[in-house]
Amino acid sequence: MTGVELIFSETDLQKTIRDYDYTRKAVRHLYRTVTGDDFRDMDVVKIYHCLLSEMELVSFKDYLKRYLYEEAGFDCPFNEVSDQDYAEVIMDSFEQNMAPHSFTPTTVRWKVTVQRWLTQDNVQRSTVLLLGFGLRMSDKEVSEFLTKVLKETDFDPEDPWEMICRYCFAADKRYAEALRLFKISEELQKSKSGESVTEEVLNADMTEENLIGYLRYLHQKGTWKQRQTTLRDNFLYLYRKCCELIACMYQDDADINASEKSWKAEDIRPSDVEKVLCDGMPVTKNRNLKKMAGSLLYRHFEQRRLTRQRLEGILKGERTVDRYDLITLQFFISSQNEDDEPAMRTVYFIDDINDILESCGMLKIYLANPYEAFVLMCLLTDYPLMTYYDVWQKSYEENGYDGR
Repeated sequence: MTGVELIFSETDLQKTIRDYDYTRKAVRHLYRTVTGDDFRDMDVVKIYHCLLSEMELVSFKDYLKRYLYEEAGFDCPFNEVSDQDYAEVIMDSFEQNMAPHSFTPTTVRWKVTVQRWLTQDNVQRSTVLLLGFGLRMSDKEVSEFLTKVLKETDFDPEDPWEMICRYCFAADKRYAEALRLFKISEELQKSKSGESVTEEVLNADMTEENLIGYLRYLHQKGTWKQRQTTLRDNFLYLYRKCCELIACMYQDDADINASEKSWKAEDIRPSDVEKVLCDGMPVTKNRNLKKMAGSLLYRHFEQRRLTRQRLEGILKGERTVDRYDLITLQFFISSQNEDDEPAMRTVYFIDDINDILESCGMLKIYLANPYEAFVLMCLLTDYPLMTYYDVWQKSYEENGYDGR
């Protein structure tokens, strides 16, 4: 068995019927791309083509509109319904269901928020949960949005809030009920005594009593609190390692190190990390990265860039680490292992990142997700980081961006 076959045969695939089709399709497309005779000579072109033409994408805005069209029972043809009509359905539904316009304080006007939802190809999972309350979705409908549209994990069984949301969607409870249950969850965290139940019991009989028992079980294990600590610790470890590697790169670069400075990890700033990770992406006159809308891979990679603003927010504790932060940092680290053959380099990356993701309670590398597939394909080339840069750059150039 070759290294490439090892990667795809041992990748942890989803076992549910819902995930089966598009996960298997993604594996087939990737395998066909990286095992072609011309992959080594045309890796950038092949990867770009696979992402743009073969990865199955479900646009959030299109899926949301289709859902609204069916639920609202419009009499006119689908293509004749305007965004304004959909916006009115959303706003009326949120008002009727007494759902908040946001889970957190915001200064964005409500109409603007709704208009954004109707034009976005991808959103955060918190938006899907919010829509679940506002549109009075069932747990299965919200699950479809999470797994099929966002291509992320289903309801997180280790997250008290997501399990509360799942219960409320399944039991047709409103947002106020979710808040009440969350307060109970916070009290359980202070006093963990009492009878608990496992996830299997909750799944078999999703009652409020079993939900509270399961929340008590989570707090007794301390899984959620520990996960947050582990998540940040892993990010800081990977970030430090990246800074060390970048310091070495600067040390050896005659143009950067003309004064023969002795570079250390402490000298590397978020702006340096952004510069190295996002080379090839166009910037504004102020040296900020241009918006993703300028890339033809916008739908594939939205919110996947590690900008200096995001890095600074995470380091200050103002932003939460997500799986893509970890994956991108580990990709950069693995890309610097130039002594390894591409296939084995990729195997080592999968082992390392899966260990990290699992320790944080996250799903292993998921090939149906375009960004994760992209990272793996880059690692299977001779020069992973350059390939990563070139695909990003090509996505802007193909969209008419001239580099100025």
